[in-house]
Amino acid sequence: MPLESKITQSGFVWIRKARPLNWKFMINSVDVTANTITDEWYRITTEGHGNFRLVLENNAGTYTSLFSKDQTVQCYADFGTAATLIFEGYIESLKKEFGEYGHTLIVTGQHDGGWLLSSTVTASYSNTPIDTILDEIVTTYATSMGYTYSKASYPCTTLATLDWSNKPFWECVIDLCNLAGYDAYVSNTKAIIFHPVESVLNTNDAAVFGDTLNELPEGLGADEKDAITRVIVYGEDDEGLPVLGFKEITSTNPKELVINDTDIKTTEDAQARADAEFENNQTSPIKGELMCNPMPLINPAEIIWVDYPDQHIHDKFRIYEYKHSFLGYYTKITIAKKDSIAILFKDRIKKELKLEKITNPNRLKYSYNLTFDDDTNIDTTNSSNYTISDGYLTLTSGFDTGILQTDAKEHPLSSDITKVELKYAGSMMGTSTFEISVDGGLTWETVSKDTLLNVAGTGSTLILRVSIVRDTINTNPTLDSVAVLFS
Repeated sequence: MPLESKITQSGFVWIRKARPLNWKFMINSVDVTANTITDEWYRITTEGHGNFRLVLENNAGTYTSLFSKDQTVQCYADFGTAATLIFEGYIESLKKEFGEYGHTLIVTGQHDGGWLLSSTVTASYSNTPIDTILDEIVTTYATSMGYTYSKASYPCTTLATLDWSNKPFWECVIDLCNLAGYDAYVSNTKAIIFHPVESVLNTNDAAVFGDTLNELPEGLGADEKDAITRVIVYGEDDEGLPVLGFKEITSTNPKELVINDTDIKTTEDAQARADAEFENNQTSPIKGELMCNPMPLINPAEIIWVDYPDQHIHDKFRIYEYKHSFLGYYTKITIAKKDSIAILFKDRIKKELKLEKITNPNRLKYSYNLTFDDDTNIDTTNSSNYTISDGYLTLTSGFDTGILQTDAKEHPLSSDITKVELKYAGSMMGTSTFEISVDGGLTWETVSKDTLLNVAGTGSTLILRVSIVRDTINTNPTLDSVAVLFS
């Protein structure tokens, strides 16, 4: 008897939920369900936390002075006695209005995770497991606000080198997610959930046409315009000079992602971020919107089954964001991810990151940076009469000339270096000269600050040489840092 070929494919059998669905809305322990006219409860995966909006009937003035900013707001919903907490947040705004429903009170605010948008982190890590980094910043910056994190739940031993300076806490979490390929969100009990993308299946709810799923208003499919072909990362060293990372593939329709992050201090960190963002944006995910009956038992970042036989859809998809309205009797789910990058928290936190200092008008791709904290990247054999102290390079006392020559830096792709631009922070360098070599020091070309040089020579090995000169005008030539941008 011939052998039979078998194909195994996962699936599920949907059992209809018991009805009816019940819900309850609480503000500062006061049940406002009966007087709620409209409700919206919004959650988002990784890129933010979510918010809510309630409109309360207030013709009797019951709520006029009852509530205040920062008080707790809760939504309970399930297919039983409305005992399941599905959203907890805090009031940001109370607004009285008069209109179609008479006197109303509009209550808006953030999910509890929103507190992490204003807390900032200053910390440095070198080759540290990502779950250890997250555990440490939660302990240091978030435990006092009631947040918890268990790295034992989903260990992540990927190593990361990071340098954060007064960076919003949740932006740090997003950095870790990007490097690890993880999602994150804050639960309704302030637990920080951190797990691999598409690793957690929701076994309580599913979008099933004819029962929970009503329509796909924008369809469901791959959107090729989401695939990134080029990533440019702009960091900034301690003296404000640009640090670059770059990654691309050849495309007739290039799509570019530019990342400005002044907490990236080295070319190694910039390149690691570019590589990670590039990989994270290579696939065009299946995406779309699902209009469903209320599905109170879903969470951000989970994957759910979607079943729509008429369109031959029977598969699992990641929840990117969702909005519940129990009075409107719907849950609107966006699966996969949106076109835009995270902007929710950036609109709320007006933190100056000094992005105006990161300049690269000639769109060069890589950088070679020296910060003079020590002899790193300095060819000490071919350099002379210099002194490094407190992050500055100066001439050694008693000498009027000196040479600084860098170690050789290979083009990351071993390609010929064709364009170079010099930037530096320093003083009294008016008589000093700068030269570059792209062939490992065989030939040299003069380069001027903030001026694009089309390299005449051929080679992929970059060296910078500085002839430092003291004279009656430039009495103490000093360099704080140097960056050579190149492509």
